[in-house]
Amino acid sequence: MLKKGKQLLIAFWELVLYGNFWIALGASATTLVTLFLAKNKWEVDASVCFLFFSTLLVYSLHRIVGLNKAKKVKMTDRYQTILSYRSHIVGYAILGLLGSTYYFFQLNQHSKLIILVLGLISLTYVLPVFRGKRLRDFDFIKVFLVAIVWSAICIFLPLINNEILIDRSFVLFFLEYAIYVFAITLPFDIRDKNLDTYVGVKTLVLYLGSEGSKRISQLLLIVAAVLAIYLHLHCFDIQAYGWTRVSLYVILIVYIHFLNDEMNDYFYSGVLDGSLIIGPVSLILMNNFLG
Repeated sequence: MLKKGKQLLIAFWELVLYGNFWIALGASATTLVTLFLAKNKWEVDASVCFLFFSTLLVYSLHRIVGLNKAKKVKMTDRYQTILSYRSHIVGYAILGLLGSTYYFFQLNQHSKLIILVLGLISLTYVLPVFRGKRLRDFDFIKVFLVAIVWSAICIFLPLINNEILIDRSFVLFFLEYAIYVFAITLPFDIRDKNLDTYVGVKTLVLYLGSEGSKRISQLLLIVAAVLAIYLHLHCFDIQAYGWTRVSLYVILIVYIHFLNDEMNDYFYSGVLDGSLIIGPVSLILMNNFLG
């Protein structure tokens, strides 16, 4: 009975992780934090829902195209698991398309404009529209694109949709988040270095090595922590913000030290992408505790 229960839990976790619901929740959680910092209350609007479904769509397409790119590479446990969910992932892509289309029309006109720009970049990042190549297949570009586009749409979209002024505080918040996302995205190149070598994509990990890349990530997390402290002291009148962000960054600095390319995807997508969810959840809990 316990064994069967464990198998069901693992199957559910893999569905959430490899079905891209985990990363989609991360996008929504980031958007929720943006609205909370702007309004000092938790609320879900069309931008939060749009980012959940659009992230589900983009990452599902990324999985499908990535499987085709990786089919000649030695099939790791990760790719075997994703392959077993391939038909499901196609269904999730359709769900993402339907959901994001519905919520797109709930947004204001300025929001639609930023989505058309950043959405086009996101789609060309995962679809081979450049003579069989994706944006992520160009040398050294993918980590920078993920950090900038992810942070821009998760922070600026909800502000624009709610007609909130993007002042210095939110520019610095964008900078903090972009640095943080860069720092947690770079280790994925450690995991993917065999595939990147096969495809012929030069990455920072291939240039700096795994240990050098981890040190860069850790340094960037220190910079993000300094920015979080500044935002806590001078920009956002929310006591819990600084405590939760700095605590998260310290934990990630220690965690990244122990990462290696032999670890399975639970240690990468599960924890690193999970930090996008853990951060907002800890902010909710700490804010309630202090307030």
